[in-house]
Amino acid sequence: MSVADVRRPVVPAFIRGTDAISVLMRTRDWSASPLGHPADWPQSLRSVVGLMLGSKFPMFVAWGPDLGLLYNEPYAEILGAKHPAALGRPFRNIWAEIWPDIGPLIETAMAGQATFREDLPLVMNRKGFDEQTWFTFSYSPVRDEGGAVAGMFCACTETTGKVLAERRLTAEGEGLRRLFHQAPGFMCMLRGRDHVFELANAAFLQLVGHRDLVGMTVREAMPDVQGQGFFELLDHAFATGEAFVGRRKPIALQRTPGGPADERFVDFVYQPIRDAEGRVTGIFVEGSDVTEHVRHEEALSAGNARIAALLDTMGEGFFVLDQEFWITEINAEGLRLDGRSESEIVGRTLWEVWPEANGTQVEAAYRRAMAERVPVSLEHNHRTDRHNLWLDLRIHPVPGGGLAAFYRDVTARREAEARRDLLAREVDHRAKNALAVVQAALRLTRADDVPGYVAAVEGRVGALARAQTLLAYDRWGGADLRELLQAELEPFLGGDGAGASDQGAGPRVELAGPPVAVPAGAAQPLAMAMHELATNAVKHGALSAPAGRVSVSWRSGGDSSTDGVLLLRWEEAGGPSVRGAPERRGFGSRVIEGTLSRQLRGTVRRAWEAGGLVCDIELPLPRAGEKDAGPAAANLPGPPARLPANTQANGTKWLQ
Repeated sequence: MSVADVRRPVVPAFIRGTDAISVLMRTRDWSASPLGHPADWPQSLRSVVGLMLGSKFPMFVAWGPDLGLLYNEPYAEILGAKHPAALGRPFRNIWAEIWPDIGPLIETAMAGQATFREDLPLVMNRKGFDEQTWFTFSYSPVRDEGGAVAGMFCACTETTGKVLAERRLTAEGEGLRRLFHQAPGFMCMLRGRDHVFELANAAFLQLVGHRDLVGMTVREAMPDVQGQGFFELLDHAFATGEAFVGRRKPIALQRTPGGPADERFVDFVYQPIRDAEGRVTGIFVEGSDVTEHVRHEEALSAGNARIAALLDTMGEGFFVLDQEFWITEINAEGLRLDGRSESEIVGRTLWEVWPEANGTQVEAAYRRAMAERVPVSLEHNHRTDRHNLWLDLRIHPVPGGGLAAFYRDVTARREAEARRDLLAREVDHRAKNALAVVQAALRLTRADDVPGYVAAVEGRVGALARAQTLLAYDRWGGADLRELLQAELEPFLGGDGAGASDQGAGPRVELAGPPVAVPAGAAQPLAMAMHELATNAVKHGALSAPAGRVSVSWRSGGDSSTDGVLLLRWEEAGGPSVRGAPERRGFGSRVIEGTLSRQLRGTVRRAWEAGGLVCDIELPLPRAGEKDAGPAAANLPGPPARLPANTQANGTKWLQ
């Protein structure tokens, strides 16, 4: 044996493997490492390293005063770019960025006590950038031949993917739970043949009065529903596995402890839930409270009946034509003037019912109104083998493409000359006043059907009429703002109308502000604007929901910057959730902008908040000593400063 062979260290058996780390240990220059050459390592270290190199689980050994690092191939993947330079270097230098987190654990292990951590979060820099990781590992003390702790051994696994996946699942689960609880429709889960509540969302709890349901059977939790058929339907769905769909089914619920039963209407589905073997294990209940919709339809039906009664009491004949000139409706006065029954007229064309109109100015008037969508008026001699009448005929286009015809017998004014001038003056007066307003409303109003069209016109003309009544009360000198608002809003809050409060729900509209005299010229435009805001609130806003409220507050300017200005705010709360301004502008928006902005030179600002519409209106008022520019205002005193008898001392009034 040569001298060179004697000086060359013998490769220990524990690193003679073919894996990359064993090869690296055999070829590495260990002269600069605090561990020294593997041939000089103590047997205790050799044994641990041999065990580590033979494992497919990530492991490392930190040995000696400097805790020189030795590791296997699976752990090299954890090191990332730190490998292979990390082999043999001090552990603290390699993992300096996580030393504050693991240093105390290492000290514990070096003191002779093993430690274990599961899913410990660590921010590592192993690829040139910081990244959040999670690890599960144990630190165990390793003793030398004398029994002293000379190093530590670690078996570890990176759990970053598992932790992130669990968090994603948790977040998704929380999201689904939030969706379940926040869903606008009511939902609940019932388990077993006895229908035990497992889950119930906020809408369901609101429907049943926020009862403590979970863990109780439906019969225990809702005894007030006994005898209404719902329990039997649940039993049948569970027994047969067949879903049940209910539409507008009435249900009487005691929504407050000891309180009266409240009738609601619900659309719902009982959907059986099956396990992997196909057995029914529960019922999923989903539906909607359609009470307000049903009541709205009932109110609409009642309104249609009132409109029909109104049409039948009109002193004018009235009928409706569709786009093909088919007669779809006629009132009692129209039947009286014609002398035939409804079955002889409705369902036939205009030309079949009155063939004598063919080729006359009457036919031309109807065809012009239909084609050009403009109102047409004329007086004509209605001469048949049964009649010889003079009729005043007014034809108006209506939504949907049809026509509405108003006509009256003016024969007496034609066979009686003495009344001619009087009737002419009356017609002139109507044309300039009430008829002008009605025609404008008829021309501009849009609706899906004739009943809706008539209801909308009736509401808008009523708004103007109420304002005119207030003006007449004060001799056209102006109107008290509070009285004007109360007159316009009370029709929307009646017990038989849309927007009425549920029993015990309290007032719906708050009026708050000091006495303000609205000039005559501004009263009717402001009344129309308030009518449109209230109509929108009933149809789409706060007054369409049981808990919805509207607050109307105002003040007049009190300093030089705002003197002579009325500042009024319409604010809705508790209505359906909104998502910004509507995509199209309706008639109401055009009325508000046209009357307040252009006609009265005011400003209107609207914002759609989470609880509903907020509309700020600013209108100029005559300053002290100035007169209103409106009609008939000159030299007339303003309205008396007074408050309604039921107004509170602070100026706040609630409409029930």
